[in-house]
Amino acid sequence: MSNPFFEHPILNSPYERPPRHWELDDQGQPTQRVVEPRRRAEFITPIPKPRKRKRGVAQEQIVFDEGKGLSTKEQQYEAEHITREPEQVKAFRDTWRDGIHSYLTCLRDRLTVARDLLTDSGSVFVQIGDENVHRVRAVMDEVFGPDNLCAQITVVKTAGQTAELIAGTADYVLWFSKKRETTKVRNPLLAKGFEADKSGVYRWVRQADG
Repeated sequence: MSNPFFEHPILNSPYERPPRHWELDDQGQPTQRVVEPRRRAEFITPIPKPRKRKRGVAQEQIVFDEGKGLSTKEQQYEAEHITREPEQVKAFRDTWRDGIHSYLTCLRDRLTVARDLLTDSGSVFVQIGDENVHRVRAVMDEVFGPDNLCAQITVVKTAGQTAELIAGTADYVLWFSKKRETTKVRNPLLAKGFEADKSGVYRWVRQADG
């Protein structure tokens, strides 16, 4: 049997004021009707009824108190005890309504602050996936300057094969410095043996005694 309420529970975008909601009956069960406008600010958690009920002792409500006086049985489902912060919800929608553009604007502001706080030898590392690495690099070029790009590092990750095209297997770390010529860096060293010298470029050997 089709149950639209549980198949498509989300009706509204998080970036705009909710214009409609799923109607619930007096028992908190869905009526499968979509009505306008937004739902009243009440603490309602609809729970589907079991198909069959067995006779037995009724289960008591569990109050998650942990002995700290944070909740009582009387105030557990009282709507007036629920904190509503519509201003923060509105601010969230206003901030992120533009999708990737909102994210890049937020990132640019934070990178600008980071650049101003860095010493002349300091650096910033940002890890990003392949879908947005070009956008983030353009923002970092704007903030730090393209001449202060130290490296774009590929980080291999595990990924399962998907049914669509080829799955991505790498993320990227963008390394920008405040001033490239004075950047503090420690060269990474990796111990290798003769078996790793496939191109025959090793010319020096360090003995165990130094």
